[in-house]
Amino acid sequence: MSQSEPKLEHFAVKSQIVSELAFLFTIYILVTALLFLHFRTWDSTITRQVWGVFVYPSVLFGGVALAWRYVSHVIWILPIGSLVFMGLPFAVALLGRWSLIPLGIFGISATIFVYILYLSPQDRPVMKTLQLSGAGMILAVFYFFVVNGTLNYVFADINTYTNGINQDTLFHSAIVQMLAKFNTPSTGLDGVQPLSYHVGVHRWVAANLTILGGSAPVLLGICQLVAFLPAVFFATVLVFMCLLTTPLSTLVACGFTFLGLWLLAIRILDFSLSSESYNFSLPVFIAMIPVGQRWLYKARESNRWLTPLPLTLAVVAVLACGAAKISSGVILALFLILCGIIPKM
Repeated sequence: MSQSEPKLEHFAVKSQIVSELAFLFTIYILVTALLFLHFRTWDSTITRQVWGVFVYPSVLFGGVALAWRYVSHVIWILPIGSLVFMGLPFAVALLGRWSLIPLGIFGISATIFVYILYLSPQDRPVMKTLQLSGAGMILAVFYFFVVNGTLNYVFADINTYTNGINQDTLFHSAIVQMLAKFNTPSTGLDGVQPLSYHVGVHRWVAANLTILGGSAPVLLGICQLVAFLPAVFFATVLVFMCLLTTPLSTLVACGFTFLGLWLLAIRILDFSLSSESYNFSLPVFIAMIPVGQRWLYKARESNRWLTPLPLTLAVVAVLACGAAKISSGVILALFLILCGIIPKM
């Protein structure tokens, strides 16, 4: 590798930064959950749904932060964490609702443990904690009102009976309900005739509907606000830092990432905010970008650079991404293939 080529070592973002990022987004989902419950006056069923869904992103954030501290091959931590995030409700459905409690304890404990591990008097821990908490709160409040200003997820169940619900939300909620009751991806208008449609996100929400009960439209909104969007933002900021050769602080990296999302891709972001399937597919899609870049470098160096395990994980990631959103899976597959082919052309 020549001196002008990027070094692969820059993927190893410091574990301290990852722990701060996990802490920031744990505050994000906590504030989002509390906002949802505040506007629904702590309804018992919705409270159960909110705290149940809260577990999944907390496991993602805490698990990634903990693994980043102790695992050497960090490039695969976020992709594997994203795949676990996508599959966790199905495991919980098999084990039972009780398994959410130890999972939630693990997620929160892992985040706090790794975060405290790196605190030192030189870092002014109280000020740093206030800054990270404040950033998480601001982002949570901002996106809570941005998304609800368009789709009004908070009162989706009530709007269903007043004809005020977004038609797209009603369509997806119907599929979720049919999957939960009949295990068939259908709207119910044609009985149990299956739809030719990507239903990965619907199965994810339906698994939670079976576990937690309640209303499908509200649960869909909870999943979007408390799980999908925070997971997308967490993956985006972490991958942004992985691709940089110059280290940045957590707050600066978050600032650049969200500024870039709004200034460079505002049309895509606006669409993504209203698309559960895109948001569900994006964490693993984004997490695979550093993998593709590493493949690009390695393919230039050697003819025997791809081993069975990374290839298997890449195939699983593409299939999971495609199950959530077909177009995302196709684009991810093309991206990874081109990263391996282009250096040989």
